[in-house]
This record gives sequence, C-alpha cells and structure tokens, in this order.
Amino acid sequence: MAEQDTEVPTLYAWAGGMPAFERLTRLFYARVDDNPLLAPVFARVPKEHARHVAYFIAEVLGGPKTYSEQNGSHAG
Repeated sequence: MAEQDTEVPTLYAWAGGMPAFERLTRLFYARVDDNPLLAPVFARVPKEHARHVAYFIAEVLGGPKTYSEQNGSHAG
C-alpha cells in the first residue's frame, strides 16, 4: 500500500479559518457586559479589539500572519 502524501491541517484550518475566529471573538465580547466578573475588566476595551484578538488567535493557531503584519510582534 502506497503512503499517501496528505497534509495535516492546522488548528486554524480545522476550526474554520478566519470567519470562525472573528465569530468566536465577536460573540465573546458581546457577552462580556453581562458578566459581573468580566465587565469591569473589559469596560474600556474598544469594540474593534475583538477583531484584533481574532487575528492574534488565528495566527497563533497556524493562520495568516495578519496580526504580526498589522501590529508588529510583542517586545519581550
């Protein structure tokens, strides 16, 4: 039996790509205000932060380098 040359998908691809991460972060941030523990922590976070976080998570899980290209990398 010949060995197949199959590529293992990244977690990014497996999860559904950028639309999945945008939805995940959008839904999370939409519910933060209703959570007494999280609401004060995120009180001053701008709405566009959800997309910023989506790009970060996507990149860490094997997606495009959009976060690094737009924001640079964290110093450290």
